Amino acid sequence: MSTRGAAAADVGLAGGGGGGSGEGGGGGRRGDGSRLGHTLRAAVLGLAVSAVAALSLLLLSLWPAQWDVTATRSHALSPRTRAVLDALAGPVRVVIAANVSAADRAASQRLSDVLGAFARQSDRLRVEVIDTASAGGVEAFDRLLAGLVEEERPHIDRARGAVADAAGQCRGLAEGMDGVIAAVGKIGELQVEAVGGLTTTQGQRVRGSFAEQEAVLRVTQSGLRRAADEGERSIQGGVGAAGVAGLAAGRRALAVQLGGATRQLESLGQQADGIRRSPTGQGALSPGVRDAAGELARVVAPMRDRAARGALQLDALPPLRTLLVQEAVSQTQAALVIGPPAGPSEARAAADPKIRAIPIDELLPPPVRGEAVVDRRYRAEELLTAALSDLDAQQRPLVALVHAFAPLGEAFGFFGLAERSLRLRGVEVVEWPVAGGGQEPAAVAAARAAGRPIVHTIVGFDPGMVAGRGEQPDASLRAAALGDLVRVTESVLGAGGSALVMVPPSSLAARGAPDPLAQALERFGIAIDSARILLGEVGAGSLRVVQTETRVLDPMSEHPVAMAIEGLPLRLVAPVTMRLEAADESLGQVRTLGVIRVPARGGAWLEGEWPAQGYEPGGVRDAAPGAEPWVVMASAERAGPGVPGGRQRVLAIGNNEWMNDRALNQSEVVDGRPVSRTAGNAELWAASVLWLAGRDDQVVRGAAGEAVAIGVVPAIEPRRLVGLKWAVVLTPPIVVLLLGGVYGALRR
Repeated sequence: MSTRGAAAADVGLAGGGGGGSGEGGGGGRRGDGSRLGHTLRAAVLGLAVSAVAALSLLLLSLWPAQWDVTATRSHALSPRTRAVLDALAGPVRVVIAANVSAADRAASQRLSDVLGAFARQSDRLRVEVIDTASAGGVEAFDRLLAGLVEEERPHIDRARGAVADAAGQCRGLAEGMDGVIAAVGKIGELQVEAVGGLTTTQGQRVRGSFAEQEAVLRVTQSGLRRAADEGERSIQGGVGAAGVAGLAAGRRALAVQLGGATRQLESLGQQADGIRRSPTGQGALSPGVRDAAGELARVVAPMRDRAARGALQLDALPPLRTLLVQEAVSQTQAALVIGPPAGPSEARAAADPKIRAIPIDELLPPPVRGEAVVDRRYRAEELLTAALSDLDAQQRPLVALVHAFAPLGEAFGFFGLAERSLRLRGVEVVEWPVAGGGQEPAAVAAARAAGRPIVHTIVGFDPGMVAGRGEQPDASLRAAALGDLVRVTESVLGAGGSALVMVPPSSLAARGAPDPLAQALERFGIAIDSARILLGEVGAGSLRVVQTETRVLDPMSEHPVAMAIEGLPLRLVAPVTMRLEAADESLGQVRTLGVIRVPARGGAWLEGEWPAQGYEPGGVRDAAPGAEPWVVMASAERAGPGVPGGRQRVLAIGNNEWMNDRALNQSEVVDGRPVSRTAGNAELWAASVLWLAGRDDQVVRGAAGEAVAIGVVPAIEPRRLVGLKWAVVLTPPIVVLLLGGVYGALRR
């Protein structure tokens, strides 16, 4: 009998009408129960594995994590960026509205990495990408506008009320224009009669002048009626984005007409008042003309005030975020950083809609051909961080660049790179040229009134550079300019303002005269020796070459500004040194520290010290035993009830060329990427401003301070990579087969 037949016979026996033994029947039932148990266990195991996988995915989505194991930390956010994200006061959205499919793939990937890191760092930031070239992008944009409308409902309702009031004002002014036109016409008729009637040339000229004025008033009357109609229609619009756009159009029309009517009525009232106050006597205007002019002045005055109030009410309305977003995206591609909406009672905050736009070409630049490769990730992070910092406009630091040169203009002249570097960090810079008695910029006064931190950056210069060359007019002008600079410096320091004072070498001090800019800092315990510069020597074979440049990698200080440049190359040309002394007792308790120190090493000395050190040509000068390091930058800080603003910080550096374009624009290409040779200069500039502004949390440590031991993933050879791929593919099925074989063997 074959195996197949035996199996059939066994089955038949087992399934017979009870002919088998009880044990055989029980065995069949146990077999069925065993298969059912295996099935249930497999189902439970499958459900358990599925639950574990689902729970793992849920946890991963709620608390995402990413580890940067690159040697350069190129995928980690900077400490400053993390500080800005952690300080976000409310929900912030970053909306990328662009034709994403047409952008460079590498740039898109780098931007996506940065946005993902931002979203993981802060739960108060949400990222949304809208592809303006797709149908789904249009729907997403409509949803964004609808959400903004709901958030801005109180401000939209306020705008509707203001537009309704302004439309009523326009309607009333248009009706009142009939009386103004009639009063002007009456004055014209009386004037014509006074000069002999229309039969005379002078009478015709007078009548033509008044007729022209009446025509202008009728045009203004018609414009007021049209603006009132447009304003009333805009109020009846819907509550969506289209309705907000119509409301803004009605507001603009009303503001234009009310402003024009205010100016016209003001001029007309002044003319009427002049006629009314005209002298009496021979050749004077008749009493009837003066009476009519007085009546016109009384009619015009309340109408002028009414128009001015309506225009002022419209100007006081805050800009609507919905409209700004709609206009920004409709005009160009952009990345929008949208902050939290202001409450209905926050009138001051509502004036700034907290929306910042970044041109998409800066975030998604086209591919660069050539030797150098732009670090797109770093640039995207800087731009987004600056926009986030700028959302809090009330606390945004303001830097006043105080100098005695000719005005630099909007490009900031030879400080353009310095200004742009601060702008990327969310810091505003304004120019204050003081030569000739230049007044404080209005932006500085407005920032002070708003309570914003203000940092005065005072750029000193040497007034004696041209003295002794027969150019006395230039020398006198430079001396006067220095006097203006010192006057402003003493005023700022005396008022308790924070300042970064740059004191360069002074030919006045070298000739024994006092340096007035250095004297302004002596009250704070900072005595600057601006008569001598710090020199060094380098060997060139048997020659000794004197150099005026000092390079610093270790500032030898625990000051926050010093730690920001630790490990970064700092270049100072012809710096002067300073001593730390006791501060003026009238200032109270002043804490003075050395920020940057240069070690007293061999091959370095102060100008004029060679004879004192016994220098011999051809030899190497050694530092004196136990010599103290030279201080080239110092800080002074005082706080207390007698200090305006509660705290005053001052930084003094013995150089004025460390943050101009020539110093900052020094780079070289390393591994295909541009690397700055003066990275410490740029970081010192930013760290000084942030520390003086009280933004200590944004002053980050430098390269040496941030260096930590991290794991590095080495490059995998191609053959090993192929082996790893096959191992990943074949290992799971082989392990399953082996486990099945072991399980089967144990069952037997």
